[in-house]
Amino acid sequence: MKINKVISLDTLVEEMVAAGVDIGQGLTLFEDDLFPYFNNQPGSFPDEAAAQVVVDNHIATRPMSQDELATLYQLPQGQRTGGISDEEIQAMSSGLLPRPRVPIVNSPIMPT
Repeated sequence: MKINKVISLDTLVEEMVAAGVDIGQGLTLFEDDLFPYFNNQPGSFPDEAAAQVVVDNHIATRPMSQDELATLYQLPQGQRTGGISDEEIQAMSSGLLPRPRVPIVNSPIMPT
């Protein structure tokens, strides 16, 4: 399947599984082609249309950067997305909690 947008492969795997799309042992991306793995070999999606719907609805994300966490920390708590506390931000910064995921925009590889 041809991909013409930025994707987060780990997130896309979760979305495919949640949608019931058979991806075998996982997904791989080679240049702009996305393949499922069956019997340790790249193959084709058994239901290409269902896989395409998941890809079309996928929004690539990445963990929030340290700079973004620092900016978030400076905001009053009432203005923070999800009401994240100072303690939670500190725990995210030190790796004790997972960081929020944010959309990938303006990628140097594939502009969105």
